[in-house]
Amino acid sequence: MDKPLNIEINKDYSYEEIPFSEAGCLLPLANRLVRHLGGSPTYFPCVDFSEESFLARCTRKQSRIFVAKNMDEIIGYLEIIKDGETFISEEADMLNVCGVYLKEEYRGKNILQSLLSFVLEALKKEGKKRLGVDCETLNPTALRFWGKHFDNYTYSFVRRIDERILK
Repeated sequence: MDKPLNIEINKDYSYEEIPFSEAGCLLPLANRLVRHLGGSPTYFPCVDFSEESFLARCTRKQSRIFVAKNMDEIIGYLEIIKDGETFISEEADMLNVCGVYLKEEYRGKNILQSLLSFVLEALKKEGKKRLGVDCETLNPTALRFWGKHFDNYTYSFVRRIDERILK
């Protein structure tokens, strides 16, 4: 968390944390992320969340939800959870990014970077030392973004058959 982002904060938008119990407002954005991951080149076989399944997932993971807003409209979010995807991230002072999405029409304006900066400052105030992210090497957008702001602690590449063709 000590790696400086070296960005200019976009102050045209606001950034805040909302309780996971209010995560239902993120359903359209979460499903846009699901559809993005299901498309080329990642091809993760996923189905859209229902409001019930998304809220249940956020509750089970005890998600921390940080949002970017254009006035009252939520335009993006960053979800943080305790447990990561590998044993390396199972440390008391570490949290993990679980999901991120910003509406396409708002991209390229330092909004997501500003939201990340807000998240990092909030977590530092709580004494957290590390924030991890597991992004897929098959997702070039995520790989570029996270590579600019995080140091790799593991790196792997997996090729697989798209399971949808097996049906």
